[in-house]
Amino acid sequence: MMYFIQELCQNLSLQKFEVYDIPEALESYKRLLNAFLYHTPYAEVLKPLGPRRSQLLAAAFWQYKESGLLSDIAIYKRVISSPDYILQFLEMYPGFRFADSLLLFAVDYNPVKIASYLQQDKPGLEEIIRNNKNIYLQKVAALSKNPNASELLPFILPLAENSLTTEEIIEKRRDATGYFQLLVNTLENIGTGRQVLQIRTSILYGKP
Repeated sequence: MMYFIQELCQNLSLQKFEVYDIPEALESYKRLLNAFLYHTPYAEVLKPLGPRRSQLLAAAFWQYKESGLLSDIAIYKRVISSPDYILQFLEMYPGFRFADSLLLFAVDYNPVKIASYLQQDKPGLEEIIRNNKNIYLQKVAALSKNPNASELLPFILPLAENSLTTEEIIEKRRDATGYFQLLVNTLENIGTGRQVLQIRTSILYGKP
């Protein structure tokens, strides 16, 4: 509790927390402490927390064996809160524990940016992306040098899941109205597809 109070006071002094955040932060601390003491799963405690509260708990439990995992979870949450910087982060920390999850989040957020990155032929992270076995990353890598990539990548979820083919999209592209309707239909279904992807992406789903 002492480390929790110290970290909370520091966050309040730096205006990273407001006074009205304290009750919920304290409740999260209690729930996580009970999980550690009784060796019960704590995924549901961490899943709804934002990056600041996750970092608060990581600092409060720094003496526990789970501290490294808590710290990485806090970092993960902080990075996905600014998804435009995911690739930049992974260039600096390619061995990050949740690198695969960050890449999946980046694909969900902006597959065109991933494809553009792969076209730059940078060593290191590019190889990690191209060698990843995830179907979404494989599909983005496969399409990155396709001359029609910009027209295909908005359909990355159905393409990766084989519910739509590149040939069907190109055929629709010949008719602007047909292509637009296909895009609208895909966007209407993207909520379900994105929900599935986010579940697969989540570092906390079913863990620990």
